[in-house]
Amino acid sequence: MCSTNVPNTGGSWLAHDVLGVFARETPDAPALASANEQVSYGLAYDRVQRLAYSLKAEGLTQEDRVAVLLPRGTSSVIAMLAILAAGGCYVPVDVTQPVGRIKRLVETCNARFAVVPQDGAHEWFNGDVKAISQPLMGGRLDSGTFGLPAFTGNSLAYIIHTSGSTGTPKQVMISHGSLSNLVTAQREAFCLDSSDRMLLWASSGFDASIYEVFLALGVGARLYVASEDEAMPGPSLTGVLERERISALTITPSAWARTLPGQLRDLKLLSLAGEPLSANLARQWSGGGRRLFNLYGPTECTVWSSYKLVDDSFVSSDIGQAIRGVSLKTLDCCGDSGSVGERRELLIGGKGVALGYAGAPRETAAAFVPDPNALNPGGRVYRSGDLTELLASGDRRLIGRIDRQLKVRGFRVDPPEIEHAIRDCAGVQDCAVLPFEEPAYLGEVVRSLAAFVVSESPIASLRESLQTVLPNYMLPTRFLFIDRLPLTPGGKADYKRLSGLLDADGSSFDRHAQLGVQSSLQEYVSDLWASVLPPAEDLAVTSFLGLGGHSLAAVQVAQSLASELEVTMTAAEVLQSSSVEAMSRLILSRISRTQS
Repeated sequence: MCSTNVPNTGGSWLAHDVLGVFARETPDAPALASANEQVSYGLAYDRVQRLAYSLKAEGLTQEDRVAVLLPRGTSSVIAMLAILAAGGCYVPVDVTQPVGRIKRLVETCNARFAVVPQDGAHEWFNGDVKAISQPLMGGRLDSGTFGLPAFTGNSLAYIIHTSGSTGTPKQVMISHGSLSNLVTAQREAFCLDSSDRMLLWASSGFDASIYEVFLALGVGARLYVASEDEAMPGPSLTGVLERERISALTITPSAWARTLPGQLRDLKLLSLAGEPLSANLARQWSGGGRRLFNLYGPTECTVWSSYKLVDDSFVSSDIGQAIRGVSLKTLDCCGDSGSVGERRELLIGGKGVALGYAGAPRETAAAFVPDPNALNPGGRVYRSGDLTELLASGDRRLIGRIDRQLKVRGFRVDPPEIEHAIRDCAGVQDCAVLPFEEPAYLGEVVRSLAAFVVSESPIASLRESLQTVLPNYMLPTRFLFIDRLPLTPGGKADYKRLSGLLDADGSSFDRHAQLGVQSSLQEYVSDLWASVLPPAEDLAVTSFLGLGGHSLAAVQVAQSLASELEVTMTAAEVLQSSSVEAMSRLILSRISRTQS
């Protein structure tokens, strides 16, 4: 266990205070970096103070919501820290999502301000939201002109949107006290210091990005902010990790499975999180002087609740034990915590528990319940919905869910939200969304989504409609049209029978004929697509994304092109391919350029 070295701020401290501490102690040390710039702790602190002052000057009051609508980069990190320092509530929004979804997220969080790029992006919100351009320049702050707000541990720090079963994303409210406990637990668990070099891999719209920022800045280390292309699993990500000599990384198992074992000698701490970790993948990356952790935690408990240092005894989905300031419980109605081997819903208590869901008192009351064993009156636990088994070692093993919530390639998804979106599409009478697994890399599998639809709409228009309201990771990769949904005796959709239909559905179509193959190169590309894409149900669809492609499938195609044809193509280019013919033309142009 490491020394926490909590910054001395004259009493209680806040997570964003660590930046000022290192700005005074090591002002020239690198804090943030990207492909285009490197920012020292001193300069980062100055930029944070300037933007915080600008927000206060524009009328920001304590806990006002501030939406951050910035692409990946050092500016998005500066904006987060500035909002926290000014007393506002940080609300990150991933700008790669459809515009319709971005608008909905900004509106539902009741944002008063939005930090936007210099070129605007005002189509993302209405006139009630005041835009603040970033980066915002100005004179160096006089310390006497900017008064810090009076925080308490329960003051609202940030809101993160998660998928919701009602059709509307949930808004999870996290306090400054919970965020400070996260930073302290990180410092205590991982023994990192200012010599480490870390990567910001997660998108800003996910709470893992907050974890990664404070994992680095909390110990005075350097944080490299990866671009969209650099963060793509496979050769692109591996190249960044090697070039930047990254020593600590947090990533999902399905994304990390694209990395070949034996690489990355500088990587000393690898944390896999966001979805169950298999013993097979764990064995490939543990040992050899590298520490491998399996991390677990729902958004409602400030990112991270438990951890397990992987060793030879590791079993799949072992989530270990609670982090500092957090408790894991499996109590029944009588307060009994259960015995070894017994399976119960996991209840999470302690300093990480969220304040609740914004604007949703009923959902808050159902998910955050009184803790029968709390030492302090008013203590609450979060009902995780995760089914766990108590192991003889005292660890807990993740078994499954008590509801329909899923993890899809590391993203948290509530299928009912997707079903709501499909039912809103013209011509749809009913639908059901359920998961299926398909082979991935190195023996791993990746979870995808299938939609059974009772509708007269062709798949092309249905998928096109969904792309305007759902992010890519929530789009089903398979659409199956049926006359009616099978029902249980209680009159609800029978998901067990639907799963059986999905397993029985084959790929009895001519992929070459569908994609208009006219040459041996096109035949090669067609076969390559067929190896990573699900069977198609509509012969009019020819684009990679339209056929159910996703980022991990695109990575596999890019890797095959590099190894088999020696042609370099990014995963983003694969995702944008409109047809086999279009990709074939691009391959030919790059082969010709290389030969000339």
